[in-house]
Amino acid sequence: MENNERKPRFSLMSISIIIMVLLVVAVGAIIALVSGFNGKELKYGSVKAKILPEENFTIEVEDGEVAIISFNSEASTVAIPDKFDGDKLRSIEEEAFMENNSISKVLIPDGVEKIGDKAFYYCMNLQYVYIPESVTEIGLNSFMGNGDNFTVYGKKNSYAEEFCEMHSIQFKVDK
Repeated sequence: MENNERKPRFSLMSISIIIMVLLVVAVGAIIALVSGFNGKELKYGSVKAKILPEENFTIEVEDGEVAIISFNSEASTVAIPDKFDGDKLRSIEEEAFMENNSISKVLIPDGVEKIGDKAFYYCMNLQYVYIPESVTEIGLNSFMGNGDNFTVYGKKNSYAEEFCEMHSIQFKVDK
């Protein structure tokens, strides 16, 4: 007489191990997302950077164009997304990053046209801001009160370079 009973392919132990591995992967993905490492990279001048998730910003949308109203994170490197829910970012409004002492590096994407007055006012640890050629308006006190090592990076003959010359802000050409 033959034994037609089949033995289970997976034991309780192997199922437990698979569940634990899946849990570790899921927790890792959640931590990465919360930390701002969503995997999407954009090129800002000559720098490639991982962008922060949209939930780190308070925005206002009008006629399909986005304005950043405030920044809600303690990240030190801030690579701003060029789109929010498919709508293009056009401006960083007044006081959006004001007195944020956690940021040290900000990368503004191409397409942004305006940086509002006091947008980066008294960000004491801010050392590096990349401003694309698309920016044609910068508020008078946008970068007032930042540290001694503060430098704006951008393209030669851009509005950012002109603004920095007029206001004695260190500017370096991004190649």
